[in-house]
Amino acid sequence: MRGGWCPIGLSQDLPAGIAAPVILDGRELVAWRTGEGVLRLFEDRCPHRGMRLSFGFVRGDALVCLYHGWRWGADGGCRAIPAHPELTPPKSLVVPRFAVREAGGLVWAALGDGPDDPPPETPADVRPLATLAIDLPADVVSAALGAGEERLVEKEEAGFALLLAIQPVDARRSSLHVLLRGADASPLAALDAAEALRMRIEREGAPA
Repeated sequence: MRGGWCPIGLSQDLPAGIAAPVILDGRELVAWRTGEGVLRLFEDRCPHRGMRLSFGFVRGDALVCLYHGWRWGADGGCRAIPAHPELTPPKSLVVPRFAVREAGGLVWAALGDGPDDPPPETPADVRPLATLAIDLPADVVSAALGAGEERLVEKEEAGFALLLAIQPVDARRSSLHVLLRGADASPLAALDAAEALRMRIEREGAPA
């Protein structure tokens, strides 16, 4: 996991102006966009008092901690400390940040330094549907979908061509980020098919 790209969400579910909590491979993260819409991914913990930054808010190109208002720039560095407005924060005050990319309506992240290769490509004719939670580890979900080591797999389900991105949440849970191929396909009916697939995976993959 730590050396490659993993999906963490649909681009449409991460709009500008919000701080969204994300869990990837057991690591608690926060995804947010700058005022220009550029996506950033930080550790979900303010270095000051450990408050979750996903409880905070976005102001321009900074993520602001809800607890004491410390402002963190897009580069992870501390921009301002409200209790000491005259102080220039030292460069050592930094939130750990991680590689994040968008491709084909999906958001991808890497917990290491970030792979040299780009995230997997998606076909041009896909539409994002939804993210579904699964109470099974990602390797069990991957095996059920025949994905092997791949995090992106296409599957025919009830006549729909679904593109499924598998996110390892933690040792017991995963998420499926679902996209639909085909301009004429019904999104609502395809979502029903994806939900039926999720329920079948949980039923068949659950331990006896």
